[in-house]
Amino acid sequence: MACSKYDYELGYEDNRFEIVVSQRFHCPICFLVLKDPVMCKNEHYYCSSCMKKHLENSSFCPTCLEHLSVDTLRPASRIVNDYISELNIHCDFYPRGCPEMVQVENLKRHVASCGFSPVQCSNDGCNVLVNASDKLHHETEVCDFRNLKCHDCGQVKNEVKEMKDQIKNEMKGMKEEMKNEIKNEMEIMKEGMKDEIKNEMEIMKEGMKNEIKDEMKGMKGGMKEMIDQVLVHRDKISKEVKEEVKNQMKNEMKGMIENEMKGMKEEIKKEMKGMKGEMKEIVMNAVRDAMAGIKSLEVEMKNSKQSSQATCSSDTRENIFVVGGKHKQGWRYVKNKSTECFNWADQTWTVLDFAVFEGRANACSFLHQGQMVVAGGHDNRGNLTNTMKCLNIADPSATWKDFTVNLPVQCSGHKVVNHNDQLFMSGGYVKLSAGESSKCSDAVYQVQLVPPYSSKILTRLPQSRSDHGMEMFDQKLFILGGYDGKITASVVQYDLIKNECKEMPPLPYAVQEMATVLWRNNVLVIGGEDHRYQRLNKLIMYDVITGRSQMLPCMKQKRCACTAVLTGNVVVVMGGRNENFECLKSVECFDLERQVWQDLPDMLEPRAFATAVIKPNH
Repeated sequence: MACSKYDYELGYEDNRFEIVVSQRFHCPICFLVLKDPVMCKNEHYYCSSCMKKHLENSSFCPTCLEHLSVDTLRPASRIVNDYISELNIHCDFYPRGCPEMVQVENLKRHVASCGFSPVQCSNDGCNVLVNASDKLHHETEVCDFRNLKCHDCGQVKNEVKEMKDQIKNEMKGMKEEMKNEIKNEMEIMKEGMKDEIKNEMEIMKEGMKNEIKDEMKGMKGGMKEMIDQVLVHRDKISKEVKEEVKNQMKNEMKGMIENEMKGMKEEIKKEMKGMKGEMKEIVMNAVRDAMAGIKSLEVEMKNSKQSSQATCSSDTRENIFVVGGKHKQGWRYVKNKSTECFNWADQTWTVLDFAVFEGRANACSFLHQGQMVVAGGHDNRGNLTNTMKCLNIADPSATWKDFTVNLPVQCSGHKVVNHNDQLFMSGGYVKLSAGESSKCSDAVYQVQLVPPYSSKILTRLPQSRSDHGMEMFDQKLFILGGYDGKITASVVQYDLIKNECKEMPPLPYAVQEMATVLWRNNVLVIGGEDHRYQRLNKLIMYDVITGRSQMLPCMKQKRCACTAVLTGNVVVVMGGRNENFECLKSVECFDLERQVWQDLPDMLEPRAFATAVIKPNH
């Protein structure tokens, strides 16, 4: 189950499927893939058990609020049932080792006969759960509580019992006999050793007595001779001894002083070496801090200069162009084909009549030589594409045209950054060749936007990821959050100069399908979905120099799959999907100086997975 708080059967978890299942086949109540789907009269789909549980406390559809009861529920349409039934899914007992992957329609039949289903051992006293296929082997060969049955007659049992009693009695007799023998042997050995030790002690005592007597006698004669010699040569010896002692003390003092000096010199040398290392580390830390401060100051001065230039112009905020995305019509999603422009001067959204788009979602956009360029995504038929389209946003009558170069792979859920006529692309769901299914990418590509229009892979990220964020600062790419088999909080820095990847401190929580913008030396992470696929209204400011995160005031609206741009010190967030899976028209902005959110006029169309750029004032 997806979460322990539910007391009924939920839908299928996403990680059990062979492919990534579209969100349109997820239950809006449990957020999992539909199980035994049912629908209301407006074709809003739910898991059967989820909806029946919901109708115990309500009589309305959670999505359209139409009156609904168990009797008026209808089975899901055949196309939905057929799609889900044909999906390949892991067995319920995959965590216990079952390798099988079957279609959903065959899942119950497989589970009922699966050899990896847990069963309890039937032996009395044993409560072990084993795989069904291992039950017989466990009960008869392994279980400590198994019954061992005799296959012969009762006479054999009696004979065995008699033999056991006989052996037991014989062992008892042998034990007593051996005990008595050992006891007797020990007594004999004890008496013998006692006599031997006594004799040895007497001999040793007599020998030592004679030796001491002889030694004392010799020492007495020697001492007498020495005393006579000392008395004869007393003055001479005294003078020589004094001189020798004096020289000896002088040499000892000299040696002591030399050793002390040598030790002090070694200690001073070690201390100087340690102090040198400490001083070097202190200086390096100070230099790093100073460099970080200088970079931060440069960014502030640059932004201050840009802000000052913008203030001097007639319109301090750039107009916003938003394109593509998708919204819901009935039970299915359709692509947005319009291009909208927001004018700060009169606070209005306008559809650009000439700029009709082909319809594309999960794409990225960037500015290049005065043109808005849209790259990759799902096209109007739902297929991945690697084409790029461009629009001259300075020309009100301009139309969308093919861009000169394409992306190296068909992709969606990827991210791009344009820098000095070079496009850097990371992650996403990619399709490398025709007929191949899409997969999550770990590659970072470089695409030349000017001749010779070449492309290449720069590096492989530590993890593949899609629906993430990416921004560039100081010749480094920062890849944040996203989906890599699960929703992640990790942050990876890729240094374009050193061609090196390294892990940065993570975000405060796992997040995907969020919007990101770069403000000074900070990446702002806006909205998205957390690890429980709950929509967020949170705003994080992540410092790319220190790796520290700061929580800023929350948005008014929870949203994922939204898009955002930065104009001056104002972040503008557009569209997305709310917690009810509704696609949004709403727009709100955050003033980074005043730290407040405020609503802006709604877009003319609801949009999720759209993309946007700003038109520079200069």
